[in-house]
Amino acid sequence: FKTSYSLFCIILLKIRNLEVNLISKKQNDLANLELQAAVNTLYSDSKFLMTINFIISVCMPFTLGLIGIVKDYSIFIYLAIFCSLSSIALSCWIKNIRSSAVQMQELYDRSIFNLKWNKLYLGEKPNNRQVTLLSEKYKKKYGDFSEFLNWYTSPAATYQYPMAIILCQSQNLSWDIPNRERYYKTVLAFIVLLIFVFFAVSIYYFENISLFIKTLSASIPIVIFLFFLVLEHKETVKEGNRLNSEIEDALNQLSNNSATDQDVISLAEEVQNAVYSYRKSARPIPNKLHKYFKNQNETLSIRNIQRYIDNYL
Repeated sequence: FKTSYSLFCIILLKIRNLEVNLISKKQNDLANLELQAAVNTLYSDSKFLMTINFIISVCMPFTLGLIGIVKDYSIFIYLAIFCSLSSIALSCWIKNIRSSAVQMQELYDRSIFNLKWNKLYLGEKPNNRQVTLLSEKYKKKYGDFSEFLNWYTSPAATYQYPMAIILCQSQNLSWDIPNRERYYKTVLAFIVLLIFVFFAVSIYYFENISLFIKTLSASIPIVIFLFFLVLEHKETVKEGNRLNSEIEDALNQLSNNSATDQDVISLAEEVQNAVYSYRKSARPIPNKLHKYFKNQNETLSIRNIQRYIDNYL
């Protein structure tokens, strides 16, 4: 009986190890690499359109507003207001692209984590043809998909399944939050500088209350755009930190209560839904910021995952 039980334990351990290796292996399967390439293409497209939107709703109103102040041409003030209104249509287009990117990213995660697609919550799965076209567009530009190999780092991806899912989900947040904090603080500093320059010019050329009101109206689109940009990123960071805290509390409870695999998978499903909502509401940040701090963020992420393992697992 003891021999049979030992054999059963060995077989079970091998199965568990196979499941562990599935995450680190499946993330490098061609189909999943194509998903990541498609996601990257969509986010790049949305960021390009966001740059255009920034020019239309911020740079042009600012420039036209300054000309209107100096030359006292009312037409420039009206053009500035028109630019800010025309950006609304562009914003809707950007939102649709981001929504598609988030869905593909969700399909990637659920594929490698072996979690079911929740059609009621997530809607229809992304179209395979669209994934192929977008991944080919990426491949044509960059040559291959090597950037997406081993997307989740070894400490998380190779840990015992299904706890590895929670660690990978935490790693998602560990990558995103630091960059987002850097970005919105930079934008906030830019807002202060921009307002100072704008009103300095306004005061210098101040002649009457009518001109001052026109100056103020021209500055409103700039302030509104950048203010909401900062606010969105700040709220996203706050939500990301909340999710991290919830994950840490859940890990603590699971370790204290000797949780079963099913308990862990149930938690992973809840966390994945929360990560999906987080991504859906999060405004993308520049690619260059990701690339510049990639090594630093990965190092911090690995240390954070190791801390989870040492403290709770």
